[in-house]
Amino acid sequence: MTAEKKEGKQSQVKIAGGIVFEKKELEQPMTESAEPQNSKPFDEFLGRAQKAYSAYLDAQKEIWVAYRETEQQTEETYIKAEAGAYAVLNSTLETAAQTQKLAEKQAEDAYQAAKEQARMAYEQVSQQAMNEFNSTVKQAWEKRKAALAQAWSIFIK
Repeated sequence: MTAEKKEGKQSQVKIAGGIVFEKKELEQPMTESAEPQNSKPFDEFLGRAQKAYSAYLDAQKEIWVAYRETEQQTEETYIKAEAGAYAVLNSTLETAAQTQKLAEKQAEDAYQAAKEQARMAYEQVSQQAMNEFNSTVKQAWEKRKAALAQAWSIFIK
């Protein structure tokens, strides 16, 4: 009869993100008899199982690392896109502000020009009205003088 005693070691594998996997490594079974032929296929199977489990843990670790890298790259891409969008926004707002200032200046200039034209037109019309007024008053004065002279000449006779 063969009696096998299996002893195992447990270790923990911690990968990025705080995930902990337990890795259990089985030591070679210890036999008390001298019949290594019967346990050899089992040992080979156990060795393959340990390698497969180790490969599985390594694959999980690689997947997790690839996921984290992808997540970081995606985050960096987002940050770059956001920064680019802010730059475009700032540039557009700056251009809009400059356009507004230019339009306000042009409107102010046009207003001042219209105001000056209105002042000049007022002065011209005022001068013309004053000239007509003076001319009318002068004519009226002359007519008055002529009428008084004629009346005085009739009265004196």
